Amino acid sequence: MSEFLPHKKRLLEEVYEKASQEATEQSFSGILKSLERSLLDDFKITLSYRTFETYYKSIVENEEDYNIKRSTLNDLSIYLGYENFKSYCLGWKTIEHTIQQAISKIVITIINKPLLVMPDFIKQNGFGIAGILIIGSVLLGNYKLPKEGKYIKRREVLD
Repeated sequence: MSEFLPHKKRLLEEVYEKASQEATEQSFSGILKSLERSLLDDFKITLSYRTFETYYKSIVENEEDYNIKRSTLNDLSIYLGYENFKSYCLGWKTIEHTIQQAISKIVITIINKPLLVMPDFIKQNGFGIAGILIIGSVLLGNYKLPKEGKYIKRREVLD
């Protein structure tokens, strides 16, 4: 794998992003055809949209290394406003270094807080979980048990 794979990937992403902003078409092939015309008209760079599509799909989408000529990398860097691919990589390194410095300054604070907090009146009175279970079972029992009248009527029907 090439040591420049992340650089090439980012370069292709940025070229595609710039081309998509400049293009009137919104489809993938329409953007690439617009890029091909723009490279030829504005920068006198000959690069087929099919070739760029192959580069993009191999490197960006499939994350596989693909051999791109140095002159093509230089041309794409010029399209983005850099002098050549080397200056693009140097600019990318300084951004990467700045991001790493910013990330190293981030402090993560972890607060260990219980999810279920017992109310203070339960703690003070010693009521606790046992009391809650007793009251819950009494309430549930009153709700679920049949009434006396129903029980007697059923019994009379059976006799």
